Amino acid sequence: MLVGIALGGTGALIQALTHNPLADHSVLGINASASFDVVLSIMFFGATSIESYMSWAFIGAAITTLLAYLAR
Repeated sequence: MLVGIALGGTGALIQALTHNPLADHSVLGINASASFDVVLSIMFFGATSIESYMSWAFIGAAITTLLAYLAR
């Protein structure tokens, strides 16, 4: 239930920040950026733990969100 609440909250936040009712984390490429960042962390930094995957995914998602916000 907490994951559903978090996903709903992030969707509403992205829609409010971009002033676009169709904005979604997958449409803006935030999911892809988080996944790509995890792959890069495995390739170049040797990340092997779940905690490091989550950290790198958060960093990638945050950067993409910031870029999407600044580009509006």
